[in-house]
Amino acid sequence: MAVIMRSFIARNKILIGDIMLVLMTVVWGSTFYMIKIHLEFVDPVGMLFYRFGAAAILLWAWLFYKKKNIFHKPLRGLVVGIFLWLLYTPQNVGMLYTSATNSGFITGLFVAFVPPISILFFKEWPTKMRILAGFVALMGMWFLTGGVQGMNKGDVITLITPVACAFYILYVDRYVKDDSDPLVLCFQTLVTVCVLSLIWMLLFDASFAIGSTASYWVLAYFTIFATLMTFAVHLIVQQFSTPMKVAIIFALEPVFAALFAWVFIGEKLIGLQWLGGGLIVAAMIISEMPLKRKSEIQISKSETKDLTKAA
Repeated sequence: MAVIMRSFIARNKILIGDIMLVLMTVVWGSTFYMIKIHLEFVDPVGMLFYRFGAAAILLWAWLFYKKKNIFHKPLRGLVVGIFLWLLYTPQNVGMLYTSATNSGFITGLFVAFVPPISILFFKEWPTKMRILAGFVALMGMWFLTGGVQGMNKGDVITLITPVACAFYILYVDRYVKDDSDPLVLCFQTLVTVCVLSLIWMLLFDASFAIGSTASYWVLAYFTIFATLMTFAVHLIVQQFSTPMKVAIIFALEPVFAALFAWVFIGEKLIGLQWLGGGLIVAAMIISEMPLKRKSEIQISKSETKDLTKAA
C-alpha cells in the first residue's frame, strides 16, 4: 500500500502541490479578519515575533530529530526572511490605519509585480498565458474588494507588501531549485523574521503584552497552521512549480478572506464580488492552458523534417 501511495504521489505531484497551495490560501484567507480584530490586543510586529518564533522552535525540533544541518547556506534564509518580514510588517502595521479589505487588495497586487520583477531582476520570462492570467486575477481582485477605498496612510504603508511578496516568491523559487533543503530554508526564514521583529520591538519600545486570552488561541492557530505548515508546504511545492503559477494561486487568498468574512462575521457579498472571485478562479484555469513557446514550435518543425527525410 505504501508503495502504491508513493507511486501515486510521484505521478501526480504537480496536481497535489497545486491543491496544497490552494489549501494554504484558505488558511491565509482566514487570518485577515482575525488580525484586524486582535491588533487591539497584540502589537502588530509583536504578533510576527510570537508566531514566527514559535513556528521556528517547532520546526527546529523536527530538523534536529532528522539530523538536518540548519546552517546550510544561511545567507539564503536571510535574504528570503528579509523579504518575508517586509511583506508582513507593512501589512500588519498598515492594518492599524486601513481596512482589512483595502489591505487584502493591496497585498494581492503582487500578481502584477511578479512578471516585471522576474524579467528585470531574474531574466526569466513567464509564459504569455500566465501573464494574461495575472491580469485576469488582478481584475478579479478589483471586483472582489472594490479596489482601494479612499487612499490613507495605512494603504501607503501596505504598498511595500506586494513588492516584497514578489521578491519572496522569486527568491524562494531560485533557491529551492538549486540545492537548498526546503525545510532548512524555511527554518532560516522563520528565524530571520522573528529576529527582525524582535529588533524592531526593542528599537521602538513596543509592547510584548498579549491583552486577551483569545489572542493566545489566535496566535497558536497562526503559528501552527498559518506559518509553520503553510510556509513549509510552499517551499516544498515551489521545487516543481513556477513563480507565476504560485502567484496566481496565492491570488485566491482574498477570495477565501471574503468567504470567511461572509460566513463568520456576516459580511454580505454582492454580485460584483462573486464575479471577482470567479475571475480569480478563471485565472487559475487560464494559467494552465498550453501555449507553445517559439523555440518549442521550431523544435517541433525540425523533428517533423527529420522524420520526413527518414521516411
